[in-house]
Amino acid sequence: MAFPQGQLLSLFCLEPLTEGAKAVVAHSSNQRLVHWQNGSKFGLDIGHLHSPWRDYATIATLGKTGDVVVDDPRIAGIQCSFEIDSDTGIVMFYDRSHSQTSQVFGENATRFEDGRPRKVIVNQDYNTIIGMGGSEQNMFMFKLRWYWGFNGVMGMFKRQETEFEKSPPGQLRQTRYIKQDFLGSRPLESVFNAINMDSGKLMVVKRMANSAHDRDRLKLEVNLLIRSSHPHVVDYISSQGWNNPVVEIFMGQGEGTLATLIRNGCSMPVPKLARLALHHMLQAIDRLAVEGIVHRDVKPEDIIYTASQHYQSRYHFQLGDFGLANFQHVATSPVGTLIYTAPEVFQTVRQTHKADVWSLFATMLWTLNAEGFRDASFNMTREDAEKRVLRATSHSDVISIQEMARTNPQERASAAQMLVKCFNGNGLTTPLGQVPCLD
Repeated sequence: MAFPQGQLLSLFCLEPLTEGAKAVVAHSSNQRLVHWQNGSKFGLDIGHLHSPWRDYATIATLGKTGDVVVDDPRIAGIQCSFEIDSDTGIVMFYDRSHSQTSQVFGENATRFEDGRPRKVIVNQDYNTIIGMGGSEQNMFMFKLRWYWGFNGVMGMFKRQETEFEKSPPGQLRQTRYIKQDFLGSRPLESVFNAINMDSGKLMVVKRMANSAHDRDRLKLEVNLLIRSSHPHVVDYISSQGWNNPVVEIFMGQGEGTLATLIRNGCSMPVPKLARLALHHMLQAIDRLAVEGIVHRDVKPEDIIYTASQHYQSRYHFQLGDFGLANFQHVATSPVGTLIYTAPEVFQTVRQTHKADVWSLFATMLWTLNAEGFRDASFNMTREDAEKRVLRATSHSDVISIQEMARTNPQERASAAQMLVKCFNGNGLTTPLGQVPCLD
């Protein structure tokens, strides 16, 4: 559909599907919204005019006294509304009627259900028809014809999901979502971006086979995420499917990773960006250390970021992907991404968060490309990586954090010690009085 002349800010058009809906389009109070096509009234444009009812989030209300007047005694004053999530730019359809006589229809409709909030996302692929009035909610039915693609609307406001709307006590309801971008996979595991169908929030979904062999590992990952709660650790939202063949873990979504930020370029100078990521990740690792947890796979691809004007530093980094994490007292298996993995990991000794400190140092080498670490990373063996790390400790870009790359983990600096040395203890979880002086 072509954009309506003079109404380029409209989000979508309500095309009438029933006689009642056609009467709404013809109503004198709605003429300012009419979209004309080939000399006929095609529908009502939504989103381009300011609503006197609206707060920042409300796009338009429908009802006897709404922005779109639906003049019928069986319709509430405000029957339903379209609202935009200010964090994500995702449009939600709300049933505002006391009689609950608004509904969504269409091939991929996710209908309102008892016990759930009466709101659901709408876009060009899902919940494409709305209806209201009568026991079947179909007296006034409109098809949503979108001018803006779903990704276009979402891209205006894209932010991570940082909250989870819990079900009422005693009611464990399945999280419904729409799959978005595929992020990666391992054997019997896939990770992708998604949109919560009922809240409109963005999140990451990790789907894993729920076999008897893997169930303890899955429960451990969830437990570690819950215990690691921290501003610089990926947000745990919820999980489901524990009695099904597939378990799903829902986590907060970032805008990308440190790796994509470096590869795609950013406005912040790389040394400044690296120092910011270092500060945030030291805080995350220190938090894990206090909980007795070792991540075991710190690398640029597992450091996610969100860019926002709310952060003075412009980027907020979080440590993600706890698939290989474990408690320090039982972590002995040789796992991780080879070029970032600490030497002791391959010696089958008990691992501590000092292994994560080594990995973070290697991550800084990659970020800064010190000693050509990033350029050589594609064909680097574990042995080559260890030699480069040790050789780079005297490099001017990282000499101030060289204590992170000592071969002996007992002599290697802790995350808390580096926070004290480099950032005056800002962001410590470990009590300052318990942080030993660096040798």
